[in-house]
Amino acid sequence: MPLIYGLILAVLVFSAHKATRVKGLLNSALWLAGASCMTSILLYVMGAPGLAVIELSVGAGLVTVLFVFAISMVGDELINSDVFVPRWLAISIIVMSFGILAVFLILQRLPEMQTTRSEIFSQLFWVDRELDVILQGALFISGVLGILLLIAPSVTKAIRGGKSK
Repeated sequence: MPLIYGLILAVLVFSAHKATRVKGLLNSALWLAGASCMTSILLYVMGAPGLAVIELSVGAGLVTVLFVFAISMVGDELINSDVFVPRWLAISIIVMSFGILAVFLILQRLPEMQTTRSEIFSQLFWVDRELDVILQGALFISGVLGILLLIAPSVTKAIRGGKSK
């Protein structure tokens, strides 16, 4: 079990690190979605499938789609600025995180991995959390429509300008 936690956390930390270090905004948003996916897998393995579903749908789904739409509106510019967080601080936070994980592994205080049958997952997702799923879907559709309404005037202006030429 500790090996599974270690692998998930290693991929999670790597994805989060890449999200802060890549030069393009779109690439950064995709790495952030990967970190959110790994967080939801970790939550599921730790025995919180409801929280994992919410993290996956909101963190990796809705937020990523909104980031991609916003980046497509603004443009995917390369980030050429200096790093905001000093390198020594980033390294010390990573070392501290892995140190805390090592302490938990040594003390054997990690939660037991629980298996969840697919029937329980579908019951939780479609019946117990039905209102959450409907609200998240409505938020997702509202966000997409809102962004489309924001970019619609510039698109129609470009289309009309192209036809008159």
